[in-house]
Amino acid sequence: MVYADAGYTGIEKRDEVKDDENLNHIVWLVAKRRGSLRKMDESLAKELLLAEEYAKSSLHSRVEHAFHYVKKLFGS
Repeated sequence: MVYADAGYTGIEKRDEVKDDENLNHIVWLVAKRRGSLRKMDESLAKELLLAEEYAKSSLHSRVEHAFHYVKKLFGS
């Protein structure tokens, strides 16, 4: 499973990912773009989707924090 931000929208459709058999078994959990979430009408479906997006971003931020720390430590 790969958690990614909204910049990776459509990653599973890219040729370099589709054609690589090592990447075919990956489950891509890509965050939704904020604009698409704002356009949705207030409903239970929107609340559930927001909860799912919060869970994705929570895990993503924990991983990104570790990378930030290492980069700061080594000055890159």
